[in-house]
Amino acid sequence: MVAQDVKAAFEIRFQKELGMLTFPQFYEKISYPSYVYNISVVRWKGGGQGVLTLNTDGCSKGNPGVCGGGGVVRDSNEHAVFAFSAFLGEGTSLRAEALAALVGIRLCRAKGVERLAIQADSLLLIGILQGRLHCPWHIKREVQQILSLAGDRPIFMHCYRESNKVADILSNEGVSHPLEEVRIYDSWYTIPMLARGEIRLNRLGVPSIRRIKGTRDLV
Repeated sequence: MVAQDVKAAFEIRFQKELGMLTFPQFYEKISYPSYVYNISVVRWKGGGQGVLTLNTDGCSKGNPGVCGGGGVVRDSNEHAVFAFSAFLGEGTSLRAEALAALVGIRLCRAKGVERLAIQADSLLLIGILQGRLHCPWHIKREVQQILSLAGDRPIFMHCYRESNKVADILSNEGVSHPLEEVRIYDSWYTIPMLARGEIRLNRLGVPSIRRIKGTRDLV
C-alpha cells in the first residue's frame, strides 16, 4: 500500500506513467538521475580578418545588486589590444551587460577603432541589439547609445559563456573597485593575471567544455 502511494506521488510530481512495478523495481527506476548532460567543445573565435573583436560581460551580485562590467579587445591575430573593468553601481544583470558593452564601445571609439565586432554571452542582449527581440524600458537608453556608437553596419555576435571567460573575470574585477569607475589596461602586464591566463589559452586554441542539461526518460 505504501509503495503504491509513493509511486502515485512520483507519477503526479514528474508526470510519468511508471506502470506496474514491484517496490525494488520502482526504487531502481528512481535511483538514476532524471537528467543527463550533453557535452560540447567551444573555443573563442574573433570577428574576422581586419576586424577588432570586443568581448564584454556584466555581472550583478544579487540581480538586482552591485554591478560590474569588463571587456577585452583583440585583433585578428588574437592579441589583446587593451582591456577594461568597470564599476557600474546598482542594477540588474541585463543592465550590467548593456552598460559593459556601452563602456567598451565608447573606449574603442575614443581610441579611434573603426571596424569592430561586439561579442557577449547574453542571448537576450544580442537579440535586442540585432533587432530581433523587444528592448525593455530600463535599458532602452543604453541600447540606443550602443546602436548609435556602433555605426551603420554593426556586428553583434553571441558567444557562449565558456568562451567569454576573459570578460567574465574582468566584470567581477569591476565590482572590486567602486571608487574607480573604469580601469583601462593598456599593456599586457597590467591586465589581471587570471584574465591574461585565459587570453593565452584562447590564443593556443585550448577548448572549454560546455555542459547542457537535458532530461532522461524514466521509463
